[in-house]
Amino acid sequence: MIRELLMRDDTLWIAHRGASAECPENTLPAFVRAAELGADMIELDVRLTGDGSVVVLHDPTVDRTTDGRGLASQMRLAELRKLDAGSWFDTRFRGTPIPTLDEVFAAVPHMCLNIELKTSPVAHTRQLIRRVLGAIYRHDARQRVLISSFDHAALAEIRRFDRDIALGVLFAGRLLEPIRLAERLGAQSLHPDIEHLDPLFVAEAKAHHLAVYAWTAQNEQAIQHALSCHVSGIILDDLRLKRGPSEPVLSSP
Repeated sequence: MIRELLMRDDTLWIAHRGASAECPENTLPAFVRAAELGADMIELDVRLTGDGSVVVLHDPTVDRTTDGRGLASQMRLAELRKLDAGSWFDTRFRGTPIPTLDEVFAAVPHMCLNIELKTSPVAHTRQLIRRVLGAIYRHDARQRVLISSFDHAALAEIRRFDRDIALGVLFAGRLLEPIRLAERLGAQSLHPDIEHLDPLFVAEAKAHHLAVYAWTAQNEQAIQHALSCHVSGIILDDLRLKRGPSEPVLSSP
């Protein structure tokens, strides 16, 4: 599945932390809604709890997206599960928990997932990698995942564990020789930020058989810029902005 997506000629629409314009980010409702809205892939963030569980959470702390406070890496899974990860977004989602990666695989069993590794604290990186790969193998999901990270050393570590799983190189701003880095890692995609995107870079990456997934489109102008650069995929919050190649960009209500 993921290999076919990586080779597609048309633009993929990748749901950033799920359908995060309509549901609380990185929650099961956001992932299910993204599938309903026709996302080609779902992007999500994973990190390790204090007792070694893999949860889906962007920030190092739970402060912004739950009713709790503290570092996720210093909390046990049972503590995290008691937090409300939905009410901050809308009271309709009151009581929505922080999900585990295992739960995501079960909730959207036919979706391709772009799993971003959050490797802080760095000391837990190897354990995080092993636990993430363990979840992927348990759910027989190797063919539907793309693992990405800003931590390129972590990607190299994954490649030592698994020679074939799809990898994506995340970076912001200018990165020295990103194509060469991707080839050295055996990666399949590059994930640049939209603000620094240019068509020459995209064309060169594609010439080296690398997909280019740009992040994160927040409005029509960003989407139009990414499309004009002929990216392989656009990572966006609001899937209502996705369109076919000949359709106009629609304003969100």
